[in-house]
Amino acid sequence: MSNFVTLLPKLPNEKVPRTVDFISKLPSGITIASAATTATVYSGNDSSPSSILSGSPTISGTKVTQVLQAGVSGCIYQIAFGIVGSDGNDYQLQGYFAVTPGLP
Repeated sequence: MSNFVTLLPKLPNEKVPRTVDFISKLPSGITIASAATTATVYSGNDSSPSSILSGSPTISGTKVTQVLQAGVSGCIYQIAFGIVGSDGNDYQLQGYFAVTPGLP
């Protein structure tokens, strides 16, 4: 079971939701009690990578959605989605996320 998910890239001026599904991580009968996300720079330069996160993540069943905004063109971010299950255990999924330059 991998802890990495695929997150589609976006343009710098876009504000887009990105959703991950914890169904393969959660034991049967366990629900998501809370969720949090963090953003760090994997490649490139952004002195404030957490500013790419817009608001708090939302929970719907086994899915967690985080809205991503702005970002530095050409930068690759690592977004970590962390949850606490109704069993009290922590679970995490993460993915690399690129902010791509727009066409000239």
